[in-house]
Amino acid sequence: MFGKDDRETIDKMHNALNGYRQRDSAVPSDPGAYNQFQIDQAPETIRPHLQALAQDPLFGAVAKVAMEEKIPVATMHKLTTALYSQAAEAGILEALVDPVAERTALLPDAAKSLPKAQQDAAINARLQANEDFVKLMVQNGLPQEVADHGLLMLMDTAKGNQLLEFFASKVTGGDRAQPFAGGGANAGGKNEREQLRAELAKPEMHPQHPKFDKAAWEALDQKYKQIVGV
Repeated sequence: MFGKDDRETIDKMHNALNGYRQRDSAVPSDPGAYNQFQIDQAPETIRPHLQALAQDPLFGAVAKVAMEEKIPVATMHKLTTALYSQAAEAGILEALVDPVAERTALLPDAAKSLPKAQQDAAINARLQANEDFVKLMVQNGLPQEVADHGLLMLMDTAKGNQLLEFFASKVTGGDRAQPFAGGGANAGGKNEREQLRAELAKPEMHPQHPKFDKAAWEALDQKYKQIVGV
């Protein structure tokens, strides 16, 4: 730090302090600045993940530490982009799940013409049926921790739910035609389940509805449980 004379020493100190000033000027006063990635400049494979970080409380906690440690925004972005890029190249970066799209994909065909509230109820009934099936498997010997893991890994996506439905249809026989389904040879258990879901989703099947018929609801619910094997 010392120079050959006072002037050179002062110049060296000035340059050193100037470096600190430049570093500190790049540190934001709000940790939210770390969330503002330049998405269009990031690799396409990780853009959705970087966009999701803006709403991620875990990254928010990291951003607070970054600000406390006076890490410039550009440096933080470079580190984060490198981390996600390497994860994507290694094949360990999971695809983001869009809850709205996944629920839409689970809308039964029989409920597609119904109002939004009834469609939501039909989707919820489908999700509940899959959870009920897993609970049934627990009653038949599936370890609870295995069931919990399966629900955690599968229930948040449409394909995961469809996998559970496939297994349920094989176990309960729901994939085989029912003799009195009312639709000839093509009327299988799957169609009957969807029809019952649509019936259960009707407004009058909700306890808060003024025309709620408890007896009719219980009859439909019992019939549905018999079909799915609960």
